[in-house]
Amino acid sequence: GNVNITSVKSGVFAHDDISIEGGTLNVKGGTNGLKSEGTVTVKGGKTVVSSGTKKNDFSVYNLKGFVYSGGTLIAAGNQIKTVSSTATPYAIATISDSAEAGKKVAVSVDGKEIASVTPHASFKTVIVLAPTIKEGSTMTVDIDGEKKDFTMSNGFNELKID
Repeated sequence: GNVNITSVKSGVFAHDDISIEGGTLNVKGGTNGLKSEGTVTVKGGKTVVSSGTKKNDFSVYNLKGFVYSGGTLIAAGNQIKTVSSTATPYAIATISDSAEAGKKVAVSVDGKEIASVTPHASFKTVIVLAPTIKEGSTMTVDIDGEKKDFTMSNGFNELKID
């Protein structure tokens, strides 16, 4: 199913673990997007997250781990926790100057769009996880029409956008 959450505080908050296994989850958090005092696990589905405007707001925050094994996740905010376990390459784009709210971020792999988000608040980071991201593939990050290409390597890829 589809779940849309808009909150003045954290969009999704758990004292334990958060597990996303399917469906479509759209989150607009006033502070953090997804926040877990345990582990955040993404196993399937499509997850789109936008977090708040404060410097210390996270699009995805966890205390014990961030595990990815399937599905697509794109999350924009001022900070992001790195993934602690994944067999798939992934990317975190860091923007030198924060981008304005309402600027669409579209991510393509080898010419095919895999995810997009239009953050409701200004943002400095975007994380993208998807099974189509492979070592050697070309990822294009398009922020409101300004595109930048990156060649993906295995594991964590830090993409710097000026």
